Amino acid sequence: MIIPIPEESLYLHGMHEPGGEWLIENPPGWIVFTHELGHDPSHKIGFDYTPWANRGFGIITRLNNGYGNSGTIPLPGEYVNFAKRCANWVEFSSGCHLWIIGNEPNHIVERPDGIEITPEDYAVCYAEARGRIHEVSPRHKVIVAAVAPWYFPPDWIEYQTRMLNEIQRYGGADGISLHTYTHGPEPELITNEDKMAGAFFNRRYHFRAYRDMIDAFPQSVRELPIYITETDQNQPWLNVNSGWCVEAVTEIDEWNQSGGQPIACLAFYRWPKYDQWNIDGKDHLYRDIQSAAELGVKRVDIEDEPDPIPEPDPDPNGGNNMKLVWSEDFDGQWAPQDGIGNVQTPVREDGTELRAFWYMGDVDDFGDKGYVQPEIEMEKAELYPYRVKSGRGSWNQFNSYSLHFGGGYCRPKCIIGAEYRFSIYGHVWTAGSVHGNPPVSDGDPYNCQSFLALGPYGQTDLFDEGIVIGKHHWFDAWDNYIEYTIDFVAQSEYPTIFWVARFKHPVQNNNAFWDCARLYQMDDPGPGPGPGGGITAEQAREIARIVTREEIERIMGVAVDAIHE
Repeated sequence: MIIPIPEESLYLHGMHEPGGEWLIENPPGWIVFTHELGHDPSHKIGFDYTPWANRGFGIITRLNNGYGNSGTIPLPGEYVNFAKRCANWVEFSSGCHLWIIGNEPNHIVERPDGIEITPEDYAVCYAEARGRIHEVSPRHKVIVAAVAPWYFPPDWIEYQTRMLNEIQRYGGADGISLHTYTHGPEPELITNEDKMAGAFFNRRYHFRAYRDMIDAFPQSVRELPIYITETDQNQPWLNVNSGWCVEAVTEIDEWNQSGGQPIACLAFYRWPKYDQWNIDGKDHLYRDIQSAAELGVKRVDIEDEPDPIPEPDPDPNGGNNMKLVWSEDFDGQWAPQDGIGNVQTPVREDGTELRAFWYMGDVDDFGDKGYVQPEIEMEKAELYPYRVKSGRGSWNQFNSYSLHFGGGYCRPKCIIGAEYRFSIYGHVWTAGSVHGNPPVSDGDPYNCQSFLALGPYGQTDLFDEGIVIGKHHWFDAWDNYIEYTIDFVAQSEYPTIFWVARFKHPVQNNNAFWDCARLYQMDDPGPGPGPGGGITAEQAREIARIVTREEIERIMGVAVDAIHE
């Protein structure tokens, strides 16, 4: 298993700026942020990147003094103040530890008041900012700005070499960013070896210009990670699924696999409609980017380690005489029998059954809710470590642009009359919406209702008579594992325990993840349902129709949780 690094992606693909992350989330790649900070050292605000980092995206942030004539870095007299402002931003931010100082300092459009930024000037500014940021925490990595390829005078590679040599004199760097492009939309230009004309006859004219820049690196920086934070076709993206993006990721993977200085990121420039290179709105291009992400090409600059198998906690209740009698971590080989919904693992020797159930509503039952059967799959920690509580996998139930009300159940063997506690960890994730993001309808921010339920006599339909509905939890669009528990006295040898999620808004992605199911026999249980507990089938169906916590509390007669992250 590859060791995950918090706030970094395990994969190559990425996007410049947020908004299109749904194109690069399978598996989660990189997002490159950019901010205008100015150089006021008393300005102490930052940014919260955790909504993206907690979903597994790698975060790289470019810190600019300004844009255009303001200068990507300020005039030399303000370098110290700019460095302090960068350090303040880092100190008051969360969810990021990779910071680029400025952008393309060799390019005329990045010069403060039109005054040239020499390689030596940039080195002084970078070193000052790096030193101040390391004072905040040595865990932060400060990355050298990319030069603009093919831009001259001065010669862009000579500029880069002077800049890196000078930075080494001031204490070195933590990483290097590059930009590379093709001059045209054809996928074959990714590997094209055509050279420039005139004085630069030996320089590549298309995407492989990145190789020329790396080949010119001084020996002192040849161990540093490389991040390609901009790539495009050097003209407005064509709205076609040409395979350009797939070819680009494949090219960088081949470079890495051949033993070249490792490249950790390749970010497509750019999502928002801020200039002519926007990706937003080009639906055919979306599929090319998604296909590039779905290659799942991994970095080669991070290590492997054996996949750990966690030991279950024998007594999570702090010594209250709880004995673990059954567990399921969803780590084994299991798959839907019919391709989408009906997951069933082999019945164990003790008769325990584990499977998915689903409930499909119709117009008569649920008005316009339109519930459909969810897809069920094993979520793999290797691909999505943040979606797995522990071990190799978790249970994932999901659908897109539709609703589902369902989950799974187990029927572990119990001793009639004995007292038990069932525990499972779950979180939900919703992304995008039909009418904007986050998914809010009629002033109600909560998109998912999740809970446990008990079939004391082995009932396998959530709406059977006598089902016991546990405490409800309400979420909006965030994934955060919490523990669900239900205590009960066994009324049959194989009672049924359900884990259930119900989504209210048909947004782009509705996912519920479950992991680490445990059943404990208890000597000193808390209050739990015994004989005669539960609600009627009609009450259960009434709960299914409504959308507010207040109404559920009225029917159940108990308070429910609202978790609004």
